[in-house]
Amino acid sequence: MKTDKTPLILILSLIMCLPLSAQQKPSEPNQVLTDQIKGDLISQLAGALRTKYVFEGKADTIANVIVSKFESGAYNNILQGTELASAVTADLLLLSGDKHLRLRYSEKVIPETADNDPMKIPTDQKLAYATELKNSNYGIGKIEVLAGNVGLISFNFFCAPEFSGDTYASAMNYLAHTDALIIDLRKCRGSASIDATPFLSSYLFETPVHLYDLWWRQDSRTMQVWTYAHVPGTKYVKKPVYVLTSFATFSGAEQLAYDLQALKRAKIVGAATSGGANPGGDIRLTDHFSAFMPIGRPINPLTKTNWEGKGVMPDVAVAPARALSTAHGIVLSELEKQTTDDSRQQQIKKIRQNLEQSTMPLKMVNFHLDGYQSAREVFVVGSFNDWTPKANPMRRTNNGWELQTEADSGKTVYQFIIDGKWIFDPKNPRQAFDGLNSGSLREIQ
Repeated sequence: MKTDKTPLILILSLIMCLPLSAQQKPSEPNQVLTDQIKGDLISQLAGALRTKYVFEGKADTIANVIVSKFESGAYNNILQGTELASAVTADLLLLSGDKHLRLRYSEKVIPETADNDPMKIPTDQKLAYATELKNSNYGIGKIEVLAGNVGLISFNFFCAPEFSGDTYASAMNYLAHTDALIIDLRKCRGSASIDATPFLSSYLFETPVHLYDLWWRQDSRTMQVWTYAHVPGTKYVKKPVYVLTSFATFSGAEQLAYDLQALKRAKIVGAATSGGANPGGDIRLTDHFSAFMPIGRPINPLTKTNWEGKGVMPDVAVAPARALSTAHGIVLSELEKQTTDDSRQQQIKKIRQNLEQSTMPLKMVNFHLDGYQSAREVFVVGSFNDWTPKANPMRRTNNGWELQTEADSGKTVYQFIIDGKWIFDPKNPRQAFDGLNSGSLREIQ
């Protein structure tokens, strides 16, 4: 087994915003999925699983079952690409338990690359890719200094320092004077580069630290991943760090939380994360289908494992909607105890008391969906759970589906997901857009 410390650009899972390809050929007229088209696709998918999928022991079994389902007619009545992708993805998840592994459909023809390497961004697509990242602010959602001189930075995703380095450095410089840092990953769905988490982690350590090893199936190669000795701007060391998590926290975001927790550099506040550890990328199968397939495995040098299928467990377990106020309160309590300045201590105490008084309790809310008795699974998703697709499964009833969960009071926008298909609430005529998605609108009181 070889060891390699050379940096490698890697496209990790980005559920929410990054395109399948920065540039695509024009759409072709809608095609009916013939048995020939589906057969070619299933054959290509099975081949990719057998040769590339990180879990070698499972790969053959999964491939054989998918082929068998096709041959037995399980996909015969599916004529649309999105429906087939959803059905096969559901089968892949059932067989593997791997939330990264999925089939994708594109109406546009997926461009071919010279080596179909899922780890590389084709040179001719880099400019459009860089523009997409810039327009998304390189994944940064918010930078703020909270009351009591507590820094806050939230991420929707991470990306390579090649594109984001100056922006990330500026963010850390802005927060350098704060007394504690909260990193909000509750809506962070992953990383678009293997170099992002080491770069960000480097601001939190004085000297290089061994974060994890990455084993690649293709050539049984292991590469070590360390923090950097030098990063632009000011490092953030010897000050407390808290990381906020939710079920939506996934992939590369989990990597950062897991590493900092294992190294005792940060405490995790919130809920257990989604549990997707293994990196990979999109593999082109046919003109209109690709598979996102994990092809490597991270191994933490301290725990000797990772968070695949388990998630990152919080040190302080609270509802994600209360993670920020909880972490802020903990930080203020620590600062109040540590300070020797009476005036500063009284100031922090007052801020903490105001925070406690202003934090409203969560409300219980019921969601109902009539019908759809033949559905395999139904979820409700919306602004109340950061649009996390499978965070809130509904329970089957005699006449439909129901769910009771906690949420903040106020307006919430939501949809139902029925066997992978998103719909508005058929019985709710009110609709709205919450900045991320459109959906049915309701007031929680």
